[in-house]
Amino acid sequence: MTVNVSTCDKIPHHPYSYVSSGLLLSHGLSWLERLTELRFLALDGVDLSIASSAKGKDWAEPISLLSKLQVLRLSNCKISGPIPVTHLLNLTSLSSLYLNFNMFFSAIPPQLVNLTFLSNLHITNSRVRCSSPQHPQIHELLAGDNSDLSIDLPHLFDLPWPFLRILDLSFCNTSGIMSNSMGNISSLVLLSLSSNNIQGPIPPYLTKLSNFKSTYTYLSFNSLTGAIPSSISNIGNLQALDLYQNNLVGQIPQIICGLTSLQILILAYNKFSEIIPSCMGNFTRLEPFDVCYNSLEGNVSLPSLFDNSSPTRVGIAFNGLTVSTDHMEMPTSFQPSMLWLSSCNLQGKIADFISKLKNIQVLYLANNSLTGNIPSWLWQLPRLSTLDLSNNKISTEPFHLLSVLQCHTHFQV
Repeated sequence: MTVNVSTCDKIPHHPYSYVSSGLLLSHGLSWLERLTELRFLALDGVDLSIASSAKGKDWAEPISLLSKLQVLRLSNCKISGPIPVTHLLNLTSLSSLYLNFNMFFSAIPPQLVNLTFLSNLHITNSRVRCSSPQHPQIHELLAGDNSDLSIDLPHLFDLPWPFLRILDLSFCNTSGIMSNSMGNISSLVLLSLSSNNIQGPIPPYLTKLSNFKSTYTYLSFNSLTGAIPSSISNIGNLQALDLYQNNLVGQIPQIICGLTSLQILILAYNKFSEIIPSCMGNFTRLEPFDVCYNSLEGNVSLPSLFDNSSPTRVGIAFNGLTVSTDHMEMPTSFQPSMLWLSSCNLQGKIADFISKLKNIQVLYLANNSLTGNIPSWLWQLPRLSTLDLSNNKISTEPFHLLSVLQCHTHFQV
């Protein structure tokens, strides 16, 4: 059933209005004109495609009459055409503007800087383009997944953004280097620049971010080079570090051991070498730990590596590591849902500790030197759905069907 809210004649006077994710459409917004006391308007999910595409009509004009409006939510409304900046500028009390998942095909209007109370601008996946927004009063700027935005990162912060706490420019065709001017964003809590074309080293200005209450840094799928700077230890409250698929080199620095607040550590698909620091067990709140596809070397005792931590995802596959599992008991708290140990020079039988992994869903043990039979308990793991035992020398009796099972080379049935 679809409801046309534009035909509603009687709408009670109220400072708040909320409609979200229903089968609602509106041919126009003239019904808003009488709600002059409105301070919060959420129409997320209301179909405004007809209203915004009607010729000869200015669909946003009724919104401009809501002079006391502080929060405007128009996400996922199928709005097409340019952002109605002329009407938005009449909302002088506006503090939060949500325009996600629409089709504006226009730049983020620079005039929005004149909305002096505007602190939150969310415009994710809305086909905005060709813009380097300069809104130094903003606290939250979420503009990810706009591939035509083409942010010029080195010059984005030529002016200070003293209040910026959350910045998401992932999937925005952002290019250039991380300039030192970004070090002036001293209030930043979350930085997401994933899936762009950012080049050069991780700059030492990150040392200025040590006053963060909680810090999340996502820089995956870029072209960063060089080593992880030792100054990263100054970000004492760092909780997430995602450097997946860059061109970073050198050793995983031992000083990372001091980042005891880490919950996310993803360093896979880089060119890190030497050993894994022995302090991974210090991260008691670590969830994903992924260093797959690097050039790490040395001997790793899995029980020692995670003696005090219990990550939910563990990936150390496809390095030059030799992993041992059988000389010590794994801590009972070690209950990952995903475990990648392919190409880890595993020897002998499949380790018994795996039988105690009641949460394991994905288990990769390919490209090792495992021998003997597949133990019967492996088929009793209650959540196991993906198992890769290819390129080993193991045998088994007929097995239960899993949703995914790769057991091609050197597998004997």
